[in-house]
Amino acid sequence: MKKKILNCEQLYFARNDKSVYKMSPQAKPINLDSVLGDSRHVLEGTTSVQVLNLAEIEPPNETHAIKYDHFHDDWFHDFCLLSNINDHDQTILKRMLMNIILVD
Repeated sequence: MKKKILNCEQLYFARNDKSVYKMSPQAKPINLDSVLGDSRHVLEGTTSVQVLNLAEIEPPNETHAIKYDHFHDDWFHDFCLLSNINDHDQTILKRMLMNIILVD
């Protein structure tokens, strides 16, 4: 497992990014948190994953919504400004968002 962690770290460092692990309490193996701690990783925050079957809810009233069918730089800029996202993290977030496939 330590070899896999080192491999992930090298991939991130090659891109001048810090390696970040986001886990739930159900992560396997059970001691993964302590193994990462031994590798100089620290807990920065907790994550909550919530699931909702969107087929079972009523669609929102779209009279006050703007809908884009592509990535919109102005929206992203405003979102990052309001969310206090620093420049380095914006680069990562933008790549993540652009990799999301929209399905109608």
